[in-house]
Amino acid sequence: KRPKTTRSTAIPDKDAQNTDHHQQLVNDIEAADPYAFNTSFIQQRQKAIDNHSYRSAIQSWRPNSLQQLVNAIKSLSENKS
Repeated sequence: KRPKTTRSTAIPDKDAQNTDHHQQLVNDIEAADPYAFNTSFIQQRQKAIDNHSYRSAIQSWRPNSLQQLVNAIKSLSENKS
């Protein structure tokens, strides 16, 4: 008797797919000058990348110009240090 095979009909989780894709992009980034940024800056950058609320806000942006993008970044970073 052959074992019964089951096929998963689960719909892939888009957030998980986006996270995997995002992580792959982050892993693929190579600094042109590995000494350009200090460890503190690199750690702060990684914390921002890993921050779900930042990522959600940024993914919702649909700027029509560079100025709109700049304004959105300024708004997001207001009162942050």
